[in-house]
Amino acid sequence: MKPQTHLTVSTLLAALFYPLIGWNALWVFMTGFLVDLDHFIYYYAIKRDLSIKGFFEFFGPENQEFHQGCMCIFHSFEILVIFIVASFFSMVIFAATASLAIHYLMDYIYEKGISGEGYVKSMSHIAYAKRKRMKQNQKK
Repeated sequence: MKPQTHLTVSTLLAALFYPLIGWNALWVFMTGFLVDLDHFIYYYAIKRDLSIKGFFEFFGPENQEFHQGCMCIFHSFEILVIFIVASFFSMVIFAATASLAIHYLMDYIYEKGISGEGYVKSMSHIAYAKRKRMKQNQKK
């Protein structure tokens, strides 16, 4: 999904939560938009490059097959569960959790449109580790 889309939706959500939580709505914005920093971490781990242009080319729609099953550390159900549990204790975290869940939903819809199969990224650290271990065992 294009960063502009996440930026727009995160800004609207922050504006929606502002009357309830004031300036803490900035956390809603940051959660919904900055969660994608893990894409840049993944890009750097693969390419060892800090080029913004290279980053956008790397994650372009024509390269989605290459990313099948990749693990972007902030895009996981485990992170979402941590946020959900913490949201019981704070309205600010509840709002950030809503932002994170909407971000995941938008990614799912976008990636389903590209791949036709749902998530291109792995959405679970546990499932990713199991798949990786199975692949290693198959090579033996």
